[in-house]
Amino acid sequence: MKLRSWRGCWMEGALLLAALIFFVAGWGLRPAPVRGFAAAPPAEGVFRVMTWNVGGSADGGRPLDDELIDHVAATLRELAPHLVALQEVRSRRQAQRLVERLGQDWRVEVGGRGEAPRVALMMRGGNLQARSWPGRNRLLFGLCRPPGEQRSIAVAVLHADAFSAQERNRAVGLAMDVLERVPSLPRLLMGDLNFDLGLGRRQDLFSNDEHLDVESYNYLAERLRDAGEGGGSTAEPDRRLDYVFFSPEHFELLESGPLKGRRLKDMDHDPVVADLRPR
Repeated sequence: MKLRSWRGCWMEGALLLAALIFFVAGWGLRPAPVRGFAAAPPAEGVFRVMTWNVGGSADGGRPLDDELIDHVAATLRELAPHLVALQEVRSRRQAQRLVERLGQDWRVEVGGRGEAPRVALMMRGGNLQARSWPGRNRLLFGLCRPPGEQRSIAVAVLHADAFSAQERNRAVGLAMDVLERVPSLPRLLMGDLNFDLGLGRRQDLFSNDEHLDVESYNYLAERLRDAGEGGGSTAEPDRRLDYVFFSPEHFELLESGPLKGRRLKDMDHDPVVADLRPR
């Protein structure tokens, strides 16, 4: 058997080392995997909030299927959030049926009139008052007071227009302007805002005015903190459309993200959950 020279072995080792370095460097350039929110009841002292577009994608979009009410209720029981914003609720009666499955300590307020899909605000325990903005079925303002708390929380629930960046901009501006009328209170803005700033994939699925959507997002981000930043997609196909914004001077963010694996039938949004600690 012919032995390899020392020089040949050294060169082979150097090549292997270089290959390993490039492999590790390339691995480091890959985006870190995004872990969704872990389903478990909230810890003591945590105020858990959640937003979920519970509608489906059939026929260009439809409100919550009555057959999925039990599924939505089971998810809420599993997560035990204190405050929930829902979008694409079919009617007040449907929202009430959902609350009946959760128990007597739950309360619900539903925005809007007529047959159009609604937004709803639900709370576990405490006091809740809310009303929709006149002429807008999909914008709801509320004041909630968690059990044992002396201070109320101001909340806006918004389902922004899916097709018009200009209309989204108006709705976001209105929601934020109303919340800023109570600067001394903790503030939350939650819902399906229908803008995704991660452009560059399928352009036919995104904004009709990217610059205006960036302006809308920045308007919120200058005033509130985006709890889900960096948390990954919340809706098909790989889009982040659902948001929880909070006033950072009143809350500390502990954990947040989309809860995966809760879509049934043609549901196309994940619930987005945020654990906050009041300051």
